[in-house]
Amino acid sequence: MGHSVRSLVLGLALVALGTGMAGAQVPKTYVDVGVPKGGTRMSDYESRQPPPAEGDVRFLRAYRFNTTSEMMYMHFRGELGGKRDYDVADDSASLEPGETTPVSLRLDYHVFTDLCADAGHKAGDSTMPCKTWLRGADKRRAFHQSGRIPLEGADPVWVDRATFTWLVRDHDGKWVRWQLIVADDGLTKDWKRHDPYSMVAVMQLTHVNPPAPAPAPPGEQAPTAQEPPPPAPAPSPPARPDTQLPSPTIPPYR
Repeated sequence: MGHSVRSLVLGLALVALGTGMAGAQVPKTYVDVGVPKGGTRMSDYESRQPPPAEGDVRFLRAYRFNTTSEMMYMHFRGELGGKRDYDVADDSASLEPGETTPVSLRLDYHVFTDLCADAGHKAGDSTMPCKTWLRGADKRRAFHQSGRIPLEGADPVWVDRATFTWLVRDHDGKWVRWQLIVADDGLTKDWKRHDPYSMVAVMQLTHVNPPAPAPAPPGEQAPTAQEPPPPAPAPSPPARPDTQLPSPTIPPYR
């Protein structure tokens, strides 16, 4: 398919994207997220993730798709909408059961600066000259040779990673944090070839129970069966995304 045809396809997709965003609803279930069919399940990746914090329950699904991260990003932008760099914690404190925050969107684009691939190398360390360089020019050339279509704009860009985050207060009052990540997975380790692959990871983190109380200090008597403990405080919003729900570790480029 020629570049002009691909550009037309992308343009039509962007029109559909704008139409879809107008009616985008904040998902409360995995089905509502809109993960397309046809991906390859990445069970090994799922099993390598660290366990959630005590009192949390996590649902995680990861798939690899035979398409670029730009196309997957546009699909989910149409499904989820998203406010750029919005802090969902700002709206979480006032959520009532059954309500959600808006969806926050963070976009990380590919950069084309050279990068040293030597293990343990530190930038600016003249005592350890770099032996293996990853060249930004090679990456850009690989994108063009594969016919990868950038996001249109004054300065075309390619999506390295897109992160959608939102909070839900379920009808039982529990806090549920959702995060969806689209990551480019088609660039070879030497940055010299690109194939149209992307990864999609969806996480649902439910705060079920507060952590167990600490033992009573010496000299203080713990509550007995005849003296029930005081009622638990009302649930509070989970911490901000960067402290409560770290992003899953995306595998390195192949």
